[in-house]
Amino acid sequence: MERHLSGSVNVLSMSLGENVKRLRDKNGWSQKDLARLAGVSQPTIANIETGTSTTSKHLFKLAKVFGVPVTELEPDIGGVPPLQQKPLF
Repeated sequence: MERHLSGSVNVLSMSLGENVKRLRDKNGWSQKDLARLAGVSQPTIANIETGTSTTSKHLFKLAKVFGVPVTELEPDIGGVPPLQQKPLF
């Protein structure tokens, strides 16, 4: 069984950058808007979205800005590969 968060999108198969871009677009924010809200630079957001930066020390800030758990941005944050995670309920 696949776990879906935020509607019908399967975030478990998406990268950190894809999830950040998806949520940023969903909120109608530019990279500059998100950077300002998270207290980081626009190039930092661009690097996360393009995969130049595959892990982010800003993960918790971004999750807070989006109002989502960090696992929605980075599903394997707990060290368990996404395909091995079990549904929460």
